[in-house]
Amino acid sequence: GCTIEACKFRDEMGQFKKANTVILGVSLDSREKHEEFTKADNLNFPLLVDKDTAICRAYGVPLAFDKYLSRWTFLIGKDGKIVHVYKDVDPRTHSLALLQDVWKYNKSHPQ
Repeated sequence: GCTIEACKFRDEMGQFKKANTVILGVSLDSREKHEEFTKADNLNFPLLVDKDTAICRAYGVPLAFDKYLSRWTFLIGKDGKIVHVYKDVDPRTHSLALLQDVWKYNKSHPQ
């Protein structure tokens, strides 16, 4: 799931840039694993290392045995507030669904 989802975000990056949107991935993996993953799949967005689970805990993402229990995405608005939390995503279609929500948000919150 992670590879499929990451590659979908990679492939849609041009559209996210047009929508003035930053994509960040977060996982508990080490920096070295992130670098391998980024290189192997030619990812074009940063992956943040959350080895101490501080990011997960700050956003309320459930963990057990130092693993994510589910794949969550946060749409964060221009004001830094969470607009929407996606708690059950399909890695094959999530990037496009998120992109649609970003465009809706941008339309209702013009610069």
